[in-house]
Amino acid sequence: MSLKQGLLLVIFLKFLICGFSQEVKKDKTPTEINFGLYQIAWGSHQFATQLKKTIDLLPKKPTYIMFFRDMHLKREFPSEFIEIINDIKAKPIVSLELGIWGQKNKNILKEIIAGKHDPFFINWFKKCKKWKKDVYIRPGFEMNGDWFDWGGDPKKFKQSWKHIHALSQKEKCQNLKWIWSVNCRSFPDKDWNKIIHYYPGDQYVDILGVDGYNWTNELPWRKDTVTQSFNQVFDQTMKDFSKISKDKPILITEISCAETKSLKKSKWIDNFFKKVNHYPNITGFIWFNYDKRKEKEPDWRINSSESSLKSFKNGLKFPFIK
Repeated sequence: MSLKQGLLLVIFLKFLICGFSQEVKKDKTPTEINFGLYQIAWGSHQFATQLKKTIDLLPKKPTYIMFFRDMHLKREFPSEFIEIINDIKAKPIVSLELGIWGQKNKNILKEIIAGKHDPFFINWFKKCKKWKKDVYIRPGFEMNGDWFDWGGDPKKFKQSWKHIHALSQKEKCQNLKWIWSVNCRSFPDKDWNKIIHYYPGDQYVDILGVDGYNWTNELPWRKDTVTQSFNQVFDQTMKDFSKISKDKPILITEISCAETKSLKKSKWIDNFFKKVNHYPNITGFIWFNYDKRKEKEPDWRINSSESSLKSFKNGLKFPFIK
């Protein structure tokens, strides 16, 4: 090989290596990650007041606001809460529980498939269509857990999802964005209960969602909870998502960290913001901003301590957080 040929080969190889590494980086790192907040919705005045108090603590406004609803006929499409969210120029995420609050119903999936609850969904979709702007819906979240009536039956869950989706299509409710949202760990952790078995198909889902918390091992919630970093909480789900769908955007639909004597929540939050954009396809996260100590759970709020609030505010200053 001549000197000239050798130089050309070196230049060519350098071009290939640099070009490849730039392409991988572009593919692996999202250009931006949108943040959101969960706000409990007991009433519209309480909702607006608490939301404003939280947002006033932060250096930027959230892209998403999430709240829970059930299937009670009297509650219908939650226009009053969605209007409040729209007023602050955020996007509403409705986490729809498949059932009625305070009522156990192990047959809820069977009833949905049979059409028993069609009047609720049809009315909901009609009113959503009139809203015209985008609404994100998250039906039957954490279906791979053992704590909800709609969990633990992959076949019936998929049938229910498709039935609800078909009703929205029949009503031509095209402003709905569908979030299929799992728990970061399956309970029980058995092959039949893996999240892939609950996936209804790309044509029925717009966004992949996952709920995950650092519970720590110092709380009397579940005997199997452990202290975990952000990566330890979400890494396996991200690997599973890559097998389920290559192109769907990913939203962390619930995230927070407990604060205990041996764990600084602020340090966990610092680590979270440094790592969150290392996973491909993550486009946003929803911080579960609620104090659940009365329910024997942690205080999940961003301002559970001065140090955790400071870390959260600092994290929002990263240029990729929108």
